Formats: sequence, C-alpha cells, structure tokens
Amino acid sequence: MPIQREIGRPLVFVVDVLNSDGTWAYLQAVPHNHDGTPMDWSQTMLARDWANGWMSDIAMVLLRRDGKGWQVEDWVMGPTDVYWLTWADQYGFPERFFTN
Repeated sequence: MPIQREIGRPLVFVVDVLNSDGTWAYLQAVPHNHDGTPMDWSQTMLARDWANGWMSDIAMVLLRRDGKGWQVEDWVMGPTDVYWLTWADQYGFPERFFTN
C-alpha cells in the first residue's frame, strides 16, 4: 500500500468519505495505527512535515475498478488544499463526487 510505505508503519484507515460510481471510487480517510489508535505523527517518516504544519492527517485515494478488482489510480497523503480538484480536472469527475 503506497500510503503505508510513505508513513513507514502498518496502518488502518478511518474512513470519512467513500463515494463510488461502480468504476471509480474516491476515499478520504485518516490513517491510524494498525491497532486502531490515533497516529502519532512524530513517530513516522512524516514527522518533520507534521511538526512544521506542512501536512494534514488526511489521506485521499482515487481508485478504479478493472478486471482484477479495485486499483489505486492516484493518492495523496497530508494535503493542505483541495487536492481532489486536480482529479476532477484530470478525469472529468464532477466536484460532487468528492464531497459528502
């Protein structure tokens, strides 16, 4: 899992948003430790970014279903802006796809 590699430790997601049209899906979630406890960002590979306020605790993932199942098309960890707008532009999704 790409986000797990970036954070540098096992994790689970607490999902805030999961929208799908059957072919595409948008996931917005907060990574937690594998046991479900909140992530201590100071103990991750992103500690410096977190300490300097250069990131949020949100993960955004764009998935596409193909013959093998759901595949990660793109993702971002810790955006501090409305990152999914780039996906709306790139893939032509309406903004409502990415919001509750």
